Amino acid sequence: MGRSRFGLLTVGALTPVAAGLITGTMITAIRKVHAPNGPWVTQGGYEYNAVLIAAVLALTADGPGRPSVDAAAFPRLKGDALALATFAGAAAASAYLTADRGEPAVDEVPGEEQVTAPSHQRFARQSVDVPAAN
Repeated sequence: MGRSRFGLLTVGALTPVAAGLITGTMITAIRKVHAPNGPWVTQGGYEYNAVLIAAVLALTADGPGRPSVDAAAFPRLKGDALALATFAGAAAASAYLTADRGEPAVDEVPGEEQVTAPSHQRFARQSVDVPAAN
């Protein structure tokens, strides 16, 4: 994850924006990589991603605390409704930004011929006769 997301969280500035960015990234990771593996992180699942989402949404709901930019500049920029809106926006953005746009696949481009490379094994085993030691 980028430094700016954690930078905003570190100083407590625009916490819902940072939470949305992190949540969107984690939702995309779950959808594209971890969901087929089940919930447990030991099997490549989405447990860790879900914990990160829960943590940043809890921070959005409760606010970043008194020694933060948000507490000084935007004291009412927190709450359950804002956390829910952050999650919904992140989920919608993840779905929209990673959706198939209906562009033709490479082999469907009209007027172009599909060329395939010859297949071969990169590391093939070779049998070697080794003389027996006396």
